[in-house]
Amino acid sequence: MEFLNAPISDDFDVIVSFATHKMRIEKGEFYQSFDSIVNQKFNGKYHIVANLWKPDYENAPQKLKDYFKEHNIEVILTDQNYKTHNKYCFVFEKYKGIPIATFDDD
Repeated sequence: MEFLNAPISDDFDVIVSFATHKMRIEKGEFYQSFDSIVNQKFNGKYHIVANLWKPDYENAPQKLKDYFKEHNIEVILTDQNYKTHNKYCFVFEKYKGIPIATFDDD
């Protein structure tokens, strides 16, 4: 497992966990989903985490990688090609004790 754009502090009120996959990355369909999360108003500190399979990220357009950096979105890369709910296990493991809101790309 690899972490990109990892936060300096884990002092958050909520973690927003987002997952996507190769087809949506290639089509760029999920930017509206990311934008809606990034622009949310919340009375507290939240941190956005994107859960991705490492080969999907490595082959993603530079625009996506720049978007993650620009919006301080942490990226959790896994060597496992996760299925169903497994994609969220990594964020649950890393941020124990912090409420986590999970979102999918569709």
